[in-house]
Amino acid sequence: MNFQTDIDLGQSLTFDNQFIRELPADTEAKNTRRQVMGACFSRVKPARVASPFQAAVDFFGQYFKDKSQAMMVQKLGFKTFEPATDRALIHDLSEILALVETDMSIFFRGLARVELKDPLNDKDDKAVSPLMEAYYVPSQLTPEYWKRFSAWMKRYRSRVDSDNSSVAARRKQMDSINPKYVLRNYLAQMAIDKAEQGDFSMIHELQDLVRHPYDEQPGKEEFAQKRPDWARSKPGCSKLSCSS
Repeated sequence: MNFQTDIDLGQSLTFDNQFIRELPADTEAKNTRRQVMGACFSRVKPARVASPFQAAVDFFGQYFKDKSQAMMVQKLGFKTFEPATDRALIHDLSEILALVETDMSIFFRGLARVELKDPLNDKDDKAVSPLMEAYYVPSQLTPEYWKRFSAWMKRYRSRVDSDNSSVAARRKQMDSINPKYVLRNYLAQMAIDKAEQGDFSMIHELQDLVRHPYDEQPGKEEFAQKRPDWARSKPGCSKLSCSS
């Protein structure tokens, strides 16, 4: 079934509203202020929409875009969304992150701890050491990649400076939306494996952990690590079906 067929089907649906049919309603149809006695609801006459299904699809598309932009503004530590700079920054970062195998949770958490300076020399620069744990294959960080990422960081620094926020305020904002702890597949599978042997301790430990995903939780750092190599191809740890 194609998209147009879905639209046609949605427009052809009829609804038998038992709520309206069986409950007492306001007998007055005019849209005026008044006291209504003994009625469960008042009728309204909404403006007709030529293509309600398509309108809903269009609304969701814009709603998703707006919410996604707002989320990324928070993740990057900006005060507000500035279309002139932020749209390109967000788009370019998504392309850069896709170039190498990157743990997104660790990357964004670490970005709040990067010393913003210009220029970044290479992956050995101490300024970006908080990001290095996010990369699965360091050999993928080629000079070409680093040149592109360094150029993005320069633009990012300029954008951060324009907000005139303190380092502490920016880090606090970013830490409030970029979790340190997430329920990673391999951790969940380890807990399941133990539970199948009658040991539910790790399930309880993970349950406590994810109640406060944004907190540092000293002593729990092992649960903030990226997926280990042994879990790369292990079922339940790296590859899941849609019904998992």
